[in-house]
Amino acid sequence: MRRKTLASAFYKEKLHKMVEVIRECSRLELAEWKADLARGINSFDLIQKIQNYEVKIILTCAFGEEYDDKKVKWYVNGELTTTTLGFCLRRLFEQCFRRNVNPCIFFFPSLTSSFRLTGNSEILKNAALVRTQIREMVADRKSGKTKSRFEGADLLSILLTDEIFQASPEGIVDEILTFFFAGSQTSGCAVSNCLAHLIQDPTRK
Repeated sequence: MRRKTLASAFYKEKLHKMVEVIRECSRLELAEWKADLARGINSFDLIQKIQNYEVKIILTCAFGEEYDDKKVKWYVNGELTTTTLGFCLRRLFEQCFRRNVNPCIFFFPSLTSSFRLTGNSEILKNAALVRTQIREMVADRKSGKTKSRFEGADLLSILLTDEIFQASPEGIVDEILTFFFAGSQTSGCAVSNCLAHLIQDPTRK
């Protein structure tokens, strides 16, 4: 990442707009859960549901769309496959996190650039594929090929009108990746805490 400034997207009034995006995502997600119950689906994998919900929120806040059906190239054990953008971003974050907490790197950070683990080359290939995909998505929005459902409220819309980033496509890609990786942790903690409080609330049982 090459972030050198606080993006205008993170100024207070812009964040308020993103809250509305999150509310709309939450309403749609709740409607899906209720529809499942109406169809007789009374059990589901809560962890998977929450993970998907988090990714939807972050992608919508970043791009103005959930991109549920957005297919991205992805290497698995040396073979090139395709999967969803949300899965790629989440998986890439997990792989990078595991690498950074490896004892050799954790205790000897000077080895970060030279230390190699099994699968490192594949992580680098997948990181390059993800960057390429996001770069194309930025170009499509900039050219008007795609539009946001929340024009002016999502991160990409804001960055494209920010003079600091207008001449820096790579800076926009960096900012979006930073947004996703940082947001995945804060969103996960927020949702987990919310569920914990609901479970302990006797009026909600």
